Amino acid sequence: MKKLFIAMLIMSSISSFSQDGELVLTFNDFKVLKDVNKKTYKILNNENKVITKDLKYVNYAGYSNSLQALDKNNNVVYFDNDLKKIETPKEGIVEVCGAMAYFKRKIIEDDENYFIEFTEDNSVYNEGIKKSIVDTIPKKNIKKIYFANTKKEIDYDENFDFPTYIILMLEDKVAIRQGNSTKYYDSLNLDNPFAIKVQKGKFIGYYGITKVKYQQLENFEYNLARFEDANGNLGYIDLQGNEY
Repeated sequence: MKKLFIAMLIMSSISSFSQDGELVLTFNDFKVLKDVNKKTYKILNNENKVITKDLKYVNYAGYSNSLQALDKNNNVVYFDNDLKKIETPKEGIVEVCGAMAYFKRKIIEDDENYFIEFTEDNSVYNEGIKKSIVDTIPKKNIKKIYFANTKKEIDYDENFDFPTYIILMLEDKVAIRQGNSTKYYDSLNLDNPFAIKVQKGKFIGYYGITKVKYQQLENFEYNLARFEDANGNLGYIDLQGNEY
């Protein structure tokens, strides 16, 4: 869960173009460029010398001061800060801001409805604490209700956000509610609340990331998860649901 969350926090793109390609990220003294036509990546040093090329995917590997990539043969590889291949990235230090706003969501209820109470603590900005009801859910047919942490309240802040999905356990289905949208599934897995695995019939997917169309779908390792689709094709998806 931590690896995925950190990866989601720091994914970024830099809008810049040159004759060598589109600059998508910088990494220490290296630049990662994308060939928009070929949809491949190459990495250059500060002298614009190509160090590696024909990569299918490149992104930061969390706060590890490493890169995660897919080579031309669709193998996951990692590079350290000198762009040497390594087996496993080493976790780095996460620096956070000390002064921040705090938030809480809590499920409360009366005889007929569940209510989502949202508390905003913006005291650090001299705006005080505000409470409001942001959603109302009729109790009919709901056996259990909780957040993606399997509890009836969540606390988070500006440094570390947390999914605010509502999980509804119904008579013969489960549902994920986000805002005014509710989607229904046969089952779901909350081992990683940042990437909830859902199932319909014999197919699985990741809520909000992919369609429910895979027969095998592994957990995310940083930015990538391995899949096998309905036709037996193997590959990887990234956090935006792009397939490789």
